[in-house]
Amino acid sequence: MAAWMCRPEPKIAELTERFGTRPRLTWYDTHVTVDNVKGETRVNRSALPSAAE
Repeated sequence: MAAWMCRPEPKIAELTERFGTRPRLTWYDTHVTVDNVKGETRVNRSALPSAAE
């Protein structure tokens, strides 16, 4: 979690001023693991085929 989320209102005000609209966060419950040693990406414990395949 980003540190600014502990006290979000100042950061939300800054982002609202910068982009002209209040930000909206959407959380997705998908667990992704990238293993660079094995060259493998797993989503919800299932290995994905490599891009080369």
